[in-house]
This record gives sequence, C-alpha cells and structure tokens, in this order.
Amino acid sequence: MRRASAVFILLILTASTLLAQTTGLESPNASLLRFLEAMNAQDPATASESIDFTGNLAAEERKEEIAGMLFATLNRQKFIDWDDVPNTTEGPEFLVAGFPTDANPFIGRMSMAKSADGAWRFTPQTVAGLHTMWESVRDRPVIKGLKDVDQSLFDPGERLREALPESWSSHSFLGLGAWQWAGLLVLILGSWLAGTLIRLFSRFLIRSKVKIGRKSIPDDLMQGLGRSISFIVNVFLLRQGMPFLSLPDKLSSGILGVLYFVQAFSVVWLLWTAWGLALKIIGERMSRRSTKTSKKANTLIIPVVHKFGNFLILAAVGLWLLNELGINVTGLVAGLGIGGMILALAAKDSVENFFGSITILFEGPFGIGDWIYIDGIDGTVEEISLRTTRIRTFKDSLVVLPNSMLITTPVENYGKRRYRRLKTTMGLTYDATPQMLAEFCSRVRERLLEREDVWNDKRFIFFNDFGASSLDIMVYCFIIAPNWEDELRIRDEVLRDFMKIAEDVGVEFAFPTQTLHIASGMPSPIDQ
Repeated sequence: MRRASAVFILLILTASTLLAQTTGLESPNASLLRFLEAMNAQDPATASESIDFTGNLAAEERKEEIAGMLFATLNRQKFIDWDDVPNTTEGPEFLVAGFPTDANPFIGRMSMAKSADGAWRFTPQTVAGLHTMWESVRDRPVIKGLKDVDQSLFDPGERLREALPESWSSHSFLGLGAWQWAGLLVLILGSWLAGTLIRLFSRFLIRSKVKIGRKSIPDDLMQGLGRSISFIVNVFLLRQGMPFLSLPDKLSSGILGVLYFVQAFSVVWLLWTAWGLALKIIGERMSRRSTKTSKKANTLIIPVVHKFGNFLILAAVGLWLLNELGINVTGLVAGLGIGGMILALAAKDSVENFFGSITILFEGPFGIGDWIYIDGIDGTVEEISLRTTRIRTFKDSLVVLPNSMLITTPVENYGKRRYRRLKTTMGLTYDATPQMLAEFCSRVRERLLEREDVWNDKRFIFFNDFGASSLDIMVYCFIIAPNWEDELRIRDEVLRDFMKIAEDVGVEFAFPTQTLHIASGMPSPIDQ
C-alpha cells in the first residue's frame, strides 16, 4: 500500500512538472516571455496563466484585467533585459521590477516564484500590491518601443466613473464613492428582479412540460427548482457587475467569497432537486407495471440511489468550490493517496456498512415493510439507507442497526414466508365418544379444505393424546397471508369455525379439572 502511494505521488509530481514544461512556464525566462508575447498579441487569457492568483478571489475573478494592469505597469517602469532573466527551472524568487518613489523608496515589488505545480508565475504578493504599483506609474508614458493597453481593459469602472458627474466621485462614505454605492444598490436590485422573473418563468415552464405520471410536480420540488435557479442567476449577475464598481480588493474578495459559497449552495440545491425529481418520475413509471421488481425498486433501490447520488453531487461541487478558492485539488488528491491507509482504517465501519447496503440492494434479504428478526431484534423495517437500517419494534420503539450486521448476522425474514403456520391443540371433554371425535376431526378437515386462504397440501387434524383433563386433538396447517395482520385475521376466523363445528357435533372443550375419589371405609373430609 505504501509503495503504491509513493508511486502515485511520484506520478502526480512528474505530471505537474511535465505540464509546466509543456505550457512554457518552466522558468522565469519562459514564463515572462509567454506573458509578454500573449499581451502583445492581445491575448490576456493566455497571459494570465503566468500569474499566481492563490488566495485572491477578487483578482482571480478579473484575471484578464489583472494581466492588462500588470502589463501596463511593467511597460511604464522597466525595459526587460533578457540576459538578467534566469532560464533555469530551480532558483530563488526573481525580482522583475521594483517601484521606488521619492516619498517611499520601495512601495512594491514585481517578482516571480515557482508555484506548487512546478510552474514559474508572478507571485500572489505581486498581485496584492499591483494596484498600488499601478497608481505610482499610471501618469507616466509607456517606455519607448513598448506597447500600451486600453485602461478600460483592466478597470471597467473607469469609463463608468468618467461618464458620471464629478460630484458622484468626489463624495464618499465608508471608503466608497457615491457612484459605487449607487451602482451597488442598482446591481443588487437588478439581480434580484431578474432572478425573480426567471424563477417565475422557469416554474411555469417546468410545471407545464414535466409531469410525474398524470400529476403535477409537488410544490416543494417546484420551490426548490425555482429558488435555486433564481439564486444562480443572482450570483451570476452580481459577479458580472462587480468589476464595473472598482471596489477595493479586500471588500471585493470578501463579497466574492460569499458569492462563491452561495453559488455552490445553489448548484447543490438545484442538482439535488433535479435528481430527486428525475427519480420520482422513474419511480412513477415503474410503479405502473405493478411487478415485484418495480415495487422493490420503489421501496429499496430508488431511495438508496437517491442518497448516493446526493453524496456524489455534494462531493463534486465541494471539489469545484475548493478549486475556485485557490486550493490545489491535485495536491489534495495526492495527500489522500498518502493518507489512504489511515483513511481506510478510519472508514472501516463505513465501508462495511456500504457493502451491507449493497447486499440488501442486490440480494434483497428483506424490504421496506417486512417483519424481520435479527440478533434478538424483532420488528418491521421502516427505512434502509446507505449506512443503517431502521426497524420499528412491536413495542413501537425504533432500533437503528448498522448495515454491516447483515454480512455477519443471520436475518430471519418473516415477511418472506410463503405460508404461516397454525399449530394448536384442542382439548375435548372425556365424555366425547369415539364416533364424535372422528366426526369432529372430519368436519374440521373439510372446513379447512373449503378455505382458499389455507394451504391444502399440508393439513393434519388427528386425535393425538389423552391429556390430564381432556382428549387432545392436534391441528397443524398453514395459512396463506401476505402479512401479519392478515395472518391474525385468518387465524381468528379459523378458530371460530372450530368452535361452531364443536357446537354442531355436540362436543365440548375441556378445561383443567380434578376429580377426587374417596375409597370405601375412609372418613370423609367433611366428617373430619
């Protein structure tokens, strides 16, 4: 296991190194050259690959704009001497340009360092201080021979700010200009209005086009679909409008962080609701067939598949969110490879429970509503999940059993019985004659034969023994009943039939009695 984990990690690291080399980011020289060539070709998307946005959501959301600002800042500060740019894959952090001023001898540094995946990129510290560096050089002309970019590329709010009256920019509150507060308010109201309209339209469209059998979609599912779609639209519009407000990086990062979590929550909500709706439609179609397989699917398979699908959706969206937050998912997976053995030991019970669920799913030892007996627990199955099975006992208590017990513990399923045994002894009084006993047994056999809910292949009714106070008639037969309630009802009817037959034949049921015989010559107990 350890050797396999080491090989896996080595493959991950090798793949990362090869990926960095094939994308032209294997050294400061290659990465900087790729960045400048892409920007000169007006391709900021490719240029942004040379920038490390780790830990800066606001910057990553505007990565093409950041690439433009970095390019404009660099071309106003320094002409690159390529002989000074290292062309090696290893080495310390490389300083591309410093930004001293008369007031502050060193207000920022534009540098490159090797990232976790082996690629050389502009550092997160460069991105964090880029706005300050740009403000120190924005009034300078571009160095002769170098290109400039349209400032609206990396500052969409600049054009909006210039179009508004000057008073809107001069007045500020809590660090934001009046135009930014107004823009934020308009953006929030606009996204809310658009989300509401799309929610109403989507609910109308889905309700008219999608049906569960002949029924409409339940209100709870419709609410989930509509609101999750509305939230996704809200987040999309807010994210698209944020760059035009030119908010401070810290505030922008905080808002974007909240929006990412809301977006992840909305996507999970939408996918869960859509997944549940799809399974409801499938279950409805299968229930029309009214077969044993379709009933099993509705009561057992579909609930388990529903929960398993929800887990996969949550895991996939969680990995996406981690990736969006700048966490190295590849490194996380590699870390799971290192801790795989520890994780396997810690999850031993969960794995056993999962395989127990698979056993229930495919072998079908019992289903919802079955009466089972397992490890001293007797009751009706109420719910089967990926990890546990819930049993309602006949005392009305709820017992939760781990599914791993099904692998090692015998399960007796009374609900799967084809027939339910009725075994009893009827004691008749000793004054019954042999002819009366024979007629009584014969009439009981005939009555059981007439009933369609009694199995005719095995019916034993015989005079069986001389009891202490009765002549014992043994009755041994099997009732055809799908559940315990029907069994009790049929048993009640059969026993009352026996009483009627005894009344017709003229025999009586005995009860425990004792007769005291006093020998002649002995004193009577009364006389004593």
